Amino acid sequence: MVGRVADEVVLSTDERDFLEAQVRRHKAARSLSDRCRMVLLCAEGLAKQGDRRAARRA
Repeated sequence: MVGRVADEVVLSTDERDFLEAQVRRHKAARSLSDRCRMVLLCAEGLAKQGDRRAARRA
């Protein structure tokens, strides 16, 4: 199946630090930490379906 190609996500050091802190925070809402995790994965270039499935299991 052919899908759309995602734009490259580039994060500054401060942005990456903020997102990683939100993922680790115990008091952060689950939806916020999930969104932060998705942005971090996109920034790492995990755009393939298999990579997303592997990331979910990790």
